[in-house]
Amino acid sequence: MTISETTSSARDSSVHTGLSADFPMTTGEKKVREVVNNELLVVVEFVLGADQLIHEEEPSPMPTVLHVLEGTIRFFIDGIEHELSAGDVAYMATGARHGGRSVSAARFSLVGLKQGGASV
Repeated sequence: MTISETTSSARDSSVHTGLSADFPMTTGEKKVREVVNNELLVVVEFVLGADQLIHEEEPSPMPTVLHVLEGTIRFFIDGIEHELSAGDVAYMATGARHGGRSVSAARFSLVGLKQGGASV
């Protein structure tokens, strides 16, 4: 698995372009990268081949929105299975147990809201 990280400040606006071209769909290795990570939120992008584990079921550390950008994933939230495709969105409250795997090659992003972030 490839993981790349970035750090930024919530006080500074940022624009990230060319993300899909820089992080193409894959048929093999799962790729994960942080797009934004500051005091208030974290944005993480996942790219997976077909039938790849996202991760085993675990509790969400913060309120998080999952947005499927391409492909299809099978995702569990609090024991309920959901099949999510491009354009679908799921919300996980803090502590919600979640996990899943890709059905087809897929790209999705997670946006997590950090608790008690610095005021801007």
